[in-house]
Amino acid sequence: LVNAYKRNGCMVAQTPFCVMLKDRIFGFLGDLPDKRDAVEKYWNLFKDAGCSEEVHSAVTSTIDMLAAAALDDKERQSLTTLIKSAGLLCCLAGGDEEKGILLDMRDAVINIFGDDGEQKDSDRAWQVLFDSLFALGTFPRAYLKDVAKSSVACLSQRITPSIVEDLCSSIAADMIDGNSDTEDDDDEESDEEEILSESDSSSDEEESPKNEGPTSIPVDDPVLEEATASGESEMIDMDSVSQKELDEYDEKLARSFLVMRQEKLQQQQKKQQEAGFKFRMLEILETIATRNTQLAPFVANSIFRKITSSPLEKAVGERLRGILRRRVLKARKCTVTESSKLCLENLGSLLLEEETHKSLSVADVPLVSEVLLFCFRWLPESTILTQALKTSFQNYTDQKGSHFHHSLFLAIARRSPRYALPLIEIAAEKEGKPRRDFILHICLQILADVYRGSSALVRSL
Repeated sequence: LVNAYKRNGCMVAQTPFCVMLKDRIFGFLGDLPDKRDAVEKYWNLFKDAGCSEEVHSAVTSTIDMLAAAALDDKERQSLTTLIKSAGLLCCLAGGDEEKGILLDMRDAVINIFGDDGEQKDSDRAWQVLFDSLFALGTFPRAYLKDVAKSSVACLSQRITPSIVEDLCSSIAADMIDGNSDTEDDDDEESDEEEILSESDSSSDEEESPKNEGPTSIPVDDPVLEEATASGESEMIDMDSVSQKELDEYDEKLARSFLVMRQEKLQQQQKKQQEAGFKFRMLEILETIATRNTQLAPFVANSIFRKITSSPLEKAVGERLRGILRRRVLKARKCTVTESSKLCLENLGSLLLEEETHKSLSVADVPLVSEVLLFCFRWLPESTILTQALKTSFQNYTDQKGSHFHHSLFLAIARRSPRYALPLIEIAAEKEGKPRRDFILHICLQILADVYRGSSALVRSL
């Protein structure tokens, strides 16, 4: 911390300031339930201690603009806290990257609200603001996660669909399958074992009797690079090497091993940080989906495309499916715009494609049928979706079809008689017991829907 303050011109020689800062840190960790209060006190502290003029100017000018913006109190407080948090980060870290993030946020707020606080609502500006917010989330500052979440929650009603679509895509792009990483770890471990075994064997060579003839070490060993700079011979005669040189060799070998261990530790820490970042982004995505149901089509589209397009880490995949089921698919209030209609039709068509079915398992049937019915419910009269459903079912009946297809179409027909009728028409033209069974299942379901109050009649039929 002291080094950080020196970099930023803080007056660390003032002992009372250091004591006060220590008290604030302990208070923040233990006794301050309100993160906003902590951020306020921290910011005043750093401001008084002399943080850089650039950071101070960026924060104060942005907050002044927010004061004039057409926001309610909660939104203004949330954004102000976010900007101050960014300022704190710049004070602590002092790097160009952090200052760049803060200045991007300031410019984004200017572009959204204007110098006089008038709402402009620029898509690009909102995108920059949220990109900056996620960049802040990559830093290991626990309170920033809470600030980021609360800020998105407050502002989610103001986000446009195009932003969410880009946002979901960028989130999904970071959720890469972790299997390759574990394989790399295994390789690194095996490399370590090889080096260890080499060092063991070299120490055995030192202790072994020398009457067995000269022992040689390859020149291309990186540890002996200095010793072989002359390049006169490709092998070194160990008998001609002094004890001092041998000790130096051991020391270099040990040092290189320690460096390698340190690099591996740093890689593991980086992976853990990236994993935490993924789930932080998922939390924010879930907040957006919960607070603004009009964005549900775009969130559903982005999530499902990611689920079907590439293998995900198990935990991430489960979390995405959970968001889809709990938050997105239960959204019922929506004014379907031209863009959301196009989004739903594209998503529904994707789900009915044969290539998509190949990448899914029978276990995915409930989710696929739920997403399809979600599309059908919001676009009950869509000719594109109806045609896609007919085409898909026609392909299923023309070929043998899989259990996945059968379960999928049956689930759709049972839940939505409106879409069952075209399926019955196609199935009626086919021959064979499986098709007749399928029609029977669907017809009984429609009867159950029509005669909902007369289960005895349905059973007799």
